[in-house]
Amino acid sequence: MTEKSTFHKGDIILLRHAEKAQLTKDITEPELPLTAKGIEDAKSLGMLLRNQGHSDHLCFHVSPRKRCIQTARYIAMGAGITEPLILTNHNLGSPGPFVIDHEIGYKVFNNAPLKEVVRKFIMGDQQGCFLPMEKGCQNLYDYLASNSDSNSISIYISHDAIIIPFVYWLTSEDLVESWLPPLGGVHISDTISKTLLNPQEVLSSQL
Repeated sequence: MTEKSTFHKGDIILLRHAEKAQLTKDITEPELPLTAKGIEDAKSLGMLLRNQGHSDHLCFHVSPRKRCIQTARYIAMGAGITEPLILTNHNLGSPGPFVIDHEIGYKVFNNAPLKEVVRKFIMGDQQGCFLPMEKGCQNLYDYLASNSDSNSISIYISHDAIIIPFVYWLTSEDLVESWLPPLGGVHISDTISKTLLNPQEVLSSQL
């Protein structure tokens, strides 16, 4: 039985990767993998997409980080796609649409809590390494729009520190304090820009 569809061809779904492993002395960036829970959550999201009849219409664009590539692969697996199209792009991470000085950016992200870095950025502090938020977000929006088409549902897998400012710019919704959970993100279509906070909401929320 096919469930009522929430998504449609031409839509853009920008999501944070599924739950990642913690940093250890043996596993560090950019090779952090998904946890077992992250894998199962991504598969479940794929199964929900399949139940809505979308398996033939999905394409994936991802940050080059391992956890983002894995997220797309496991969503595709859950959707029953054996040979998914997964394209990597640095607009989605490493470094993303905001960082213009990698050396200073590395220090900023390693010397302060992530929530503090993102809050300052949203408030207009470029911290010596970022584009102005409005310019970076417009660049990201243009990238999303130019790489999507009317015959597919385009799923973009990125990172919390990129999506949270983008959601604020796009919808005025401030997620810094509550933060963005794994697989949370935003749904963009011709008629809607809606924040999505979990895989169930992604597929059960109505336009």
